[in-house]
Amino acid sequence: MSRDFLDYIASRYRRHGFESPLNWYRNFERTWERTAAQGDNTITVPAMYLTGSKDWTHRYAESIGLDMHRQCSDLRICEVIEAGHWIGQEQAEWVNGKIAEFLASTGH
Repeated sequence: MSRDFLDYIASRYRRHGFESPLNWYRNFERTWERTAAQGDNTITVPAMYLTGSKDWTHRYAESIGLDMHRQCSDLRICEVIEAGHWIGQEQAEWVNGKIAEFLASTGH
């Protein structure tokens, strides 16, 4: 990431703190509990999941039994080597290319 971008992110945390971004993770299990009774929540439109080989979230989802293919009837997963959780900043050109490919494959 560029120094300007890092400075911008740091300025947001100085102003707003880190509590709000962490609240999603703190409430993670409750979110699943509250939505469990909604029945079949299968996403039926084409979906794409981009991940980096150094991102822990994909492996975490698998470890808790989250089957993204069960949640999405047309899921395309793409992994780039040498990227972590902030894939849009780390591999911006790759991400943009994959988004363009995905949209073209869906007729957009």
